[in-house]
Amino acid sequence: LVQDSVAKQSEDAYCELGVRSMTGIQEGEDTVLPVDCGEAVKCFKVCLEKSPDHPRALGCHGYCFETGRGEVRDVERAIQMYKRAATITKNPHLSQFACYRLGACYETGTGVSKDLSEALSYYYRSLEYVDKDPSEGWPGLRD
Repeated sequence: LVQDSVAKQSEDAYCELGVRSMTGIQEGEDTVLPVDCGEAVKCFKVCLEKSPDHPRALGCHGYCFETGRGEVRDVERAIQMYKRAATITKNPHLSQFACYRLGACYETGTGVSKDLSEALSYYYRSLEYVDKDPSEGWPGLRD
């Protein structure tokens, strides 16, 4: 199904392929694919070219910058991408991961001043839409 969507150039499909490449996880499958962060970044970039305000792609691509997986590490850019994703009101459940990562950054002082109140605010926001469809917002990243 995702492959068919990619052929039709769906930004959501590119984002999903990016998540699969980054995590190795295929929803509904028992097999785990090899992780390829370089391929994930390519997919996120195509998605963001098609839809610059795609909150899930912003959060996942931001994670690549935050961790240096598939991109040169740039925490400041990651924070900018997370914040942009968090402000998007269309399909806000897709910003769950970006909000979670912002919470983690504020909790640890990674790229921002440490602020536990702000961290909790973003953590709570990341949980607001879990009942809708938790698999859509969270990429299931594993370390």
